[in-house]
Amino acid sequence: YWVSNKKLRFLVINEYKKCGGTENSVRKIRKILSAHGHDVYLLYMHIGKEDVLDAKEYLLNPRFGMLDKLFYNPFLSYKLKHILDNISPDVVLLNNVFSAPITVLHVLKRCRVFYMARDYSAVCPHATCITDSGDICDGFKYRSCFLECKYHNSKLQLLLKRWLLGRIDSLRLKVVNKSLPPSEMLADYLKKHGHKSCALNNPNEYDACPPRSISQNVHKYIYLGAVNGNKGVYELALAFDRADLGKKCELHIYGKFSSLDDEKKIMKVIESNNSIIYHGHIAHEEVQAILRDSYAIVVPSRWIENYPGTCLEGMANRLLVIASDRGGMKEQLADGRGIIFHFGILEMVDALHRAENLALDEYKNITDKAYEYVRWNNSYEMYYERLLREILNSIK
Repeated sequence: YWVSNKKLRFLVINEYKKCGGTENSVRKIRKILSAHGHDVYLLYMHIGKEDVLDAKEYLLNPRFGMLDKLFYNPFLSYKLKHILDNISPDVVLLNNVFSAPITVLHVLKRCRVFYMARDYSAVCPHATCITDSGDICDGFKYRSCFLECKYHNSKLQLLLKRWLLGRIDSLRLKVVNKSLPPSEMLADYLKKHGHKSCALNNPNEYDACPPRSISQNVHKYIYLGAVNGNKGVYELALAFDRADLGKKCELHIYGKFSSLDDEKKIMKVIESNNSIIYHGHIAHEEVQAILRDSYAIVVPSRWIENYPGTCLEGMANRLLVIASDRGGMKEQLADGRGIIFHFGILEMVDALHRAENLALDEYKNITDKAYEYVRWNNSYEMYYERLLREILNSIK
């Protein structure tokens, strides 16, 4: 009754104003809640030099780097308490905060807090577990992964990060009313470790998309996102080169390199194959046109993905989605809504061949299933109803 009959005041806390998938989700949540008459305020840890805050946006701005990550900061605490006093939020939606997590969680003890778990930092320090054998583990070496994880050169560094994440996780248990991760997989993990948790699938904005005519001249396979080792782009480029799909097939990579080492490694493969084209970073507004002109979108992550918007955008545009079996992508593409492969170069080659050999009616059957799923499961209205139901059930 309290939720359904009162316009609420929400505070959404996030690390950045502009960055990636989490920030896009924050903007969608603000749009959805505002459309239903609720007041929505945003608090960022950091903003870019070109970013401008509006009347309902605040900046915390931690300045002491690693000290703020590890310890309670009374000055930040005072500033955050002052912001909370100004807003008086009914509900706080907390995304991952990496800059000053201890301080933020301590201050939020006075609030109704719902943790929008966006990644697997509580599972693995880098959400990419590499075992002694060199294999990728499932990401569930809770509090003991430093014994075998090969991601870090320094065991001490990994141990420190595991200790910090464990400390943050313990605070969340005391502060958070309920965790609302986008995927069932992460919701189940959180439940196993004492958190009240329920999956709340990400919303997706889409226009009614009529069936597309598939170009017979060229099949464009695309990758959209950060270009680095965690995202499996190097392995994708190698797999596409080895798959040798023919002159009618191209791989188009859109995104920014995360480091110079990533750029050198991946560009070496790209430059050896004229069918692999790197375009660099593109604006979000350009994505729709690229999707509509493509045959398939590939999400080859070794990173444990949560519930990526890239998959949803492809599905909403009746585009074939090919993804690794890391994290929530298995849920998104279950029941024949896409092509799933176990992470590895040979497995990617096989997935690319399967995609290229689909008959037109098979392609249409997969993409229609995916489109219908996103249309009802990930609509703004469905997300709003689920979110408010969870808030009501948790605070009544």
